[in-house]
Amino acid sequence: MSIGRGTHSRTLNALAWQVLTWCDDLKIVLRATHIPGVTNLVADALSRGRLVTTEWELKESCVQALFNHYGRPDIDLFASAKNAKLPTYCTIRFQEDGAWATDALSISLQGLDAYAFPPLSLIPRVISRVKSTGNCRLLLIALFWPRQPWFRTLSGLLKDLPRRLPLGEDLLTQGPLCHQDPKSLHLVAWKISGLDQGVAI
Repeated sequence: MSIGRGTHSRTLNALAWQVLTWCDDLKIVLRATHIPGVTNLVADALSRGRLVTTEWELKESCVQALFNHYGRPDIDLFASAKNAKLPTYCTIRFQEDGAWATDALSISLQGLDAYAFPPLSLIPRVISRVKSTGNCRLLLIALFWPRQPWFRTLSGLLKDLPRRLPLGEDLLTQGPLCHQDPKSLHLVAWKISGLDQGVAI
């Protein structure tokens, strides 16, 4: 058993040695196999720093079906020029020439009818803003996670029955890349408002 000299990192060399020793003890044989980037897009994008976890885009036909069912919102709160679902949109981090505003959580939601597919980490803050604002309506794409602390609050803001999103390999994309396991996210569309809540699920 030998370790190549491809790295000068003592930490990585020690870790590689531990892994190889563990595999040797358990009679596990490791083989390295090259997978061309063209057939391994997600891993290739991650290794090159091109995949952005906040930039997943919901399939256009799915979004339009939701708009047809719930009504067409006026603004997309978490978007970029590449993935905005409405002509008027807010960017998440950086100002763009075509963006109406930057950082949806820093603007007033009063009176807005909006669409939001926020990063998972921002879901609790989005729900809290809707509850405290009152006079706003939001079509929120979020997970069906009953054990999350925010789930009860979300359920209390419902204005219509939630809809599970249809599963498909191309439900979530980022450029030419497809999310490898959208089923695990349990994505649901929630029509919520801080006014007169009370649709039971």
